Amino acid sequence: MKQILLLSIFMFLSFALISQDPHFTQRPMHSLYLNPGSGGQFEGQMQATLIYRDQWYALGDDLSFRTFAFEGEYKYMLNTHDFWNIGIRALQDKSGIANYRQTQFHISGNYSRKLSGDTYGRKPEHILSAGFQIGLGQNAIDGSQLWFGRQYDVSTLTIDVSLPSGEPLNTSGNLSSRIFLDANAGIFWTVNLPRFNSFSAGIAVHHLNTPGISLLNSGDDKLSQKY
Repeated sequence: MKQILLLSIFMFLSFALISQDPHFTQRPMHSLYLNPGSGGQFEGQMQATLIYRDQWYALGDDLSFRTFAFEGEYKYMLNTHDFWNIGIRALQDKSGIANYRQTQFHISGNYSRKLSGDTYGRKPEHILSAGFQIGLGQNAIDGSQLWFGRQYDVSTLTIDVSLPSGEPLNTSGNLSSRIFLDANAGIFWTVNLPRFNSFSAGIAVHHLNTPGISLLNSGDDKLSQKY
């Protein structure tokens, strides 16, 4: 009865989450992006994944979203159960008329250890993993594709980008944030049941250091932590 009550309370809890990251529908295909602790959860010693996504193309090329992502992993077995896993991941996301770009590159490492269970599937096998990622990122936008209210000529009812915008932006070229350091961490729990059934659960914290992503390099805009 206590377990049912706790589960009911958890289901109705709400949290305020703020995120500025691209999202994927097929999350298992990009596991290191979801949780740094989930690395190495595959058959074999090496794995590589390449994802390309093109959304809203029917609205026009300027309004479409394009995302490119790559992951590569190498698993080093310590024994028949425990292992280290190292990986790299890269991502670039482009969106909108002004070609807003998010670029990321991370190096990942995690350790997985078998806690209990039967190798031959007679008892549930419990595996706990913990991982950490560190990398670099940068955001940018094409300022030449932007126009502002002061650049609307009311006498001709047209947009004149040669007029001053009145904004503290360089609207003649690319605007970019400083290259920032980004850190993520996570834990991952896997249970392998008899007859080849399994389930997993985990928790991860992204952007531990809340890096600055201001295009004006002012330091006021931070990349919020994501859970």
